Amino acid sequence: MPPQPGSRLGHYDVTALLGEGGMGQVWEATDTQLSRQVALKILPDAFAADPDRLMRASPSKARQLPYAAVRARLLAVVCIIGRPFPTYFLVVRFVFLAVVLSAMLADAQPVNIVTTVAGSGPPDVGDGRPAVDANLERPQTVLASSAGLYIVDTDNHRVRFVPPSGIIQTLAGTGTAENQGLGDGGLATNAILRFPRDLFRAPSGLYIADSNHYLIRRIDNAGVIDRVAGNRFFFHSGDGGPALEASFAFPRSVAVDQSSQVYIADSQAHRVRRVDQNGIITTIAGTGIGGTSGDGGPVTQAQISSPTTLRFRSPTELLIGSYTAPTRQLDLSTGLISTVTQAALGSFDLDNAGNFIFSQGNRIVRIDSGSGLQTVIAGTGTAGFSGDGGPATQALLDDPRGLSVSSTGDVLVADAGNNRIRRIDSNGVIQTVAGNGAVLGDNVTATQAVVYDSQGLGLDAFGNLFFTDFPNHTIRRLSTDGIVTTVAGIRRQESSGDGGHPLNAAFSNPSMILFDTAGQLLFLDLTRGTGAVRMITPGIDGVANGGPDERISTIAGQNVPRDQADHGAADGGRAQNAVFTGVRDIALDPQGHLIVADWLDHRVRKVTPGADGVFNRGLDEIITTMAGNGTGTSAGDGGPATQASINEPLRVDVDGAGNLFIFQSPNSSERAIRRVDASSGTITTFASGFFLYDLAIDPTSGLLFYTTSTRVHELNLTSGADTVIAGLGESGFSGDRGNALLATFRGASYLTLV
Repeated sequence: MPPQPGSRLGHYDVTALLGEGGMGQVWEATDTQLSRQVALKILPDAFAADPDRLMRASPSKARQLPYAAVRARLLAVVCIIGRPFPTYFLVVRFVFLAVVLSAMLADAQPVNIVTTVAGSGPPDVGDGRPAVDANLERPQTVLASSAGLYIVDTDNHRVRFVPPSGIIQTLAGTGTAENQGLGDGGLATNAILRFPRDLFRAPSGLYIADSNHYLIRRIDNAGVIDRVAGNRFFFHSGDGGPALEASFAFPRSVAVDQSSQVYIADSQAHRVRRVDQNGIITTIAGTGIGGTSGDGGPVTQAQISSPTTLRFRSPTELLIGSYTAPTRQLDLSTGLISTVTQAALGSFDLDNAGNFIFSQGNRIVRIDSGSGLQTVIAGTGTAGFSGDGGPATQALLDDPRGLSVSSTGDVLVADAGNNRIRRIDSNGVIQTVAGNGAVLGDNVTATQAVVYDSQGLGLDAFGNLFFTDFPNHTIRRLSTDGIVTTVAGIRRQESSGDGGHPLNAAFSNPSMILFDTAGQLLFLDLTRGTGAVRMITPGIDGVANGGPDERISTIAGQNVPRDQADHGAADGGRAQNAVFTGVRDIALDPQGHLIVADWLDHRVRKVTPGADGVFNRGLDEIITTMAGNGTGTSAGDGGPATQASINEPLRVDVDGAGNLFIFQSPNSSERAIRRVDASSGTITTFASGFFLYDLAIDPTSGLLFYTTSTRVHELNLTSGADTVIAGLGESGFSGDRGNALLATFRGASYLTLV
C-alpha cells in the first residue's frame, strides 16, 4: 500500500508526493535521524517481490554515489529500500542554482526530480522606497542631472533613478543576467542587462554601455530600449559597416555628441569607435595595440590603452581616460591626439572650473586645471566605510569608481565596494544618498541566499557545494548544514593576495571550480580578461571553510594585459610564467594534469604537476600545448591535435580513459565537439551542429552531460545517443519537486557531476 502524507516508513516522515511513473512513486520525506529532507522511491509490489530485480537494484549492482555526496544535506536523496543508489548532477543557472536528481535502475526508466537547493531569485532591491534604504551591488557609474541621479547598478544588472523626492526606481533591467531574450523593442524595465558599466544622457534618450552583452543600447524618451551598436559577440570587427553588425571587445564607456553621433570606449580592443548618424561604425582612435604613442599625430595611428571613460571637454574635444595610461584628448575638428595629464584617470569628470575630479585608490582627487596641483577631496586611502556627515577627507571609501559633478558643484561618487552612492558637497561634507551598504545572501540558509550570477560550481569530498559569485568577485560555499558563506574574495575587481588568506585576496569574475586529488580548489580569475588559474589550499582540517591556515596562490597564467599573451611560447617552461589570451574553462584528467581552454588563442594547454604530483607552484610544474596551433579555423581531423586548428575552444573535459573532448566555435557554423585520443594524440570531430553552454563527462559511465539554456542533455559517448533528461525547452522557472522533463529553466548553463 502506498504511503500517505503524514505517515511514516521506518524513521522517515512522509510529507508529499513528488512524482509517479511506471517504476513506482517518489515521495518527499524527512529523515528523523539526520534531520534532513530526502526523497523515497516506493517500488511496485511486483518489483519488490522479485529477488533478481531487487538484487540488480542493490548498491552492489547499481551505480553509487561517493559516500560524501550521500551524506551531503544539500541534496535530496532518492532511496530504494533504504539504500541510496542513483547518479546525481547539479545544474547552475545565471541567477538560481538548481539540482536535478536522476534515479537509475538496470531495467527502469529514470525518475527525474528537479528542485532548487540555493538561491531565492532576483532580490528585492528596494524600488519604491527611499534611495538610502535600497540595495545597490557594486555601482560603477553615477550621473547627476537636473532631473535627478542616474545610477548604473552594475551587479544588480539594472539602471536606477533617484528623482528629487528621493524614492528610487529601476529604469532598465530585471535583475537577471541572462544571455538570451534581451527585450529589445520593449519596455526597458522588462529588458535584460548584463553588468552595465556606463551611461550617457542625451536629448534622444539614455545610452547604456551593456558591457557583458557587448552592446550599446538606448532607452528612448518613451521608455523603450533598443540596440544602437553591437551583435553580442566578443571580438573587434565591423568597422565601415552597420554598427548593429559590429563586435566589441568589452565596451566600457559611451558618450554622445551634439550631432547624435555615439562614441564608444572599446576597452579590450584599445580603441575608441564612433557610430555616425547613418548607423555606420568606424574606429577613430587606437590601433588595437595598447600603448601611449602618437601624440601630435593622427588619432587613427596613435596607440591608446584600455580606455574606460569618455567625457566631452567641449563639443570638439573628447577626453579618453584609462586606469593604466595617461589621459588623452582627441580633437574631433583636426583629428589629432594629445596627452592632457600623465595621471591615469580611469574614472573622472570635470567640475565647473574645468578641473579634473577622479578616483584614485580609495581617495577622490582634484587636479587644478591651471597649476596641475593635485588635492585630495575625499578619502584617507584606507578601504572601509565611515565618515558620513563629517569632513570627506576623513571618511573611508572602498573602491570608488564612477563619479559625476552636479551643476551646483557637488561630487557624486559610486562607492562600489560599499554598495553606496555618496555625495561630497561644496563644504566638503560627505553623505550617503543611495544604497544601504548591505551584502545580501551570506550566513543564511541556502534558499534564503541571493545568488547573482554563478559561472562555476564544484563539490568537495565532504559534500560541500562551492560556487562562484561572478559579479561580486567571491567564492561561496553551501555547506552540508545548508548555510551559505563566503570563503574567498574581498569583492574587489583586481588580482592580489597570493600567499595570504583567501578571504583577504582579490580576484575578478571568478568562474569554473574543480578540486584536485589533494582537495585543493582551483578556479579561474578573469582579471584583465586573460585569465589565470588560482588555487585555494585548505588548512589542516582539509576543508575550504575560512579557517586561519588556508592559503591562496596562482598556479598557471598571469593577470597582465592581453597583448602580452605568450601564444604558446611559454610551452616547456613554468606554468606560472604563461600568459593566456582568454581562458574559459579548466578540467583535470585521470593523471591529475590541468587542462586549460585558452579560447581566444585557439589552443588547449596542459599543466603537468611536479615530481610530487601536487600543484604547489613548484619549479617543475610545466605547461605545454595539448591541442591547437593558434589558428582560428577548424581543420586537421585525423592528424596530431597539436598541429590541428581549433576555433575558439570554449569548454573542455576528459573521460575516464583520458580522451579530451573540446567544444569549439560557439559563435560560428564550425561549432562542434572534437575528440583528442589519449593514446595517439589524434584529433577527430565527434559531434557537430548544436550549441551548448557547458559540458561534463562522467568518467565511469562514459556519458557526457551538457546544457542548452533551457534543457539538460545526456550524450552517450559510445553510441552517440542524445537524450533530454531535464527541461521542457521553454524559458522560465518552474517545476520544482516535479518531473525534471516538465521543468523550465531560464538560462541553465553551468553544471558539475557529483
